[in-house]
Amino acid sequence: MLAPRVKICGLTRVEDALAAEDAGADALGLNFVPNTKRFISLARAQDISRALSPFMARVGVFRNASFETILETVEQVGLNAVQLNGQESDGFAARVAKVRPVIRAISFNPDLKLPEHETLLIDGADPGSGEAFDWAALEILNLAGRRWLLAGGLNPDNVAAAVRQLQPWGVDVSSGVEASAGIKNPRLVRAFIENAKMALKTQS
Repeated sequence: MLAPRVKICGLTRVEDALAAEDAGADALGLNFVPNTKRFISLARAQDISRALSPFMARVGVFRNASFETILETVEQVGLNAVQLNGQESDGFAARVAKVRPVIRAISFNPDLKLPEHETLLIDGADPGSGEAFDWAALEILNLAGRRWLLAGGLNPDNVAAAVRQLQPWGVDVSSGVEASAGIKNPRLVRAFIENAKMALKTQS
């Protein structure tokens, strides 16, 4: 089993993005959802993107944005993937997927019907809130062979246990590695990445 990919989301500062890249993150999330705590302007996102190496994946997070807005942001920021956090239709997601790979953020419930093709980000009832949910309940879903990320309430102290229990393709964190909303704590970022990536290697 390969170590999970790690996405550090909700970055608002160049220095935090560089610290996350240096700590071994696989992807960084930039929030383009207006009126949210970690929303950043196009100009700020461009500054962050330009500071990163060409090998770092840049993921744009959107919620019910127009296709034109997503396309413009992809081109101007140099996004590698698009995360859809709203009520976007399967048809809309398929249209976006022709431009960039799509991550579909979905709220867990026992009767969840999984989209067929996209990479999934499975979160709690309020995606992006940082609230944990019953991870054990995920075992009722048929996630074998799927590319999916676990999100919601993860932090450096619990991510290793979550990885061992569920063996997700990736993990996603924002508030769990912050000093305050939108401001990352580099020590927590590094600890989260190390604990996530070492979880299966240190499993007894």
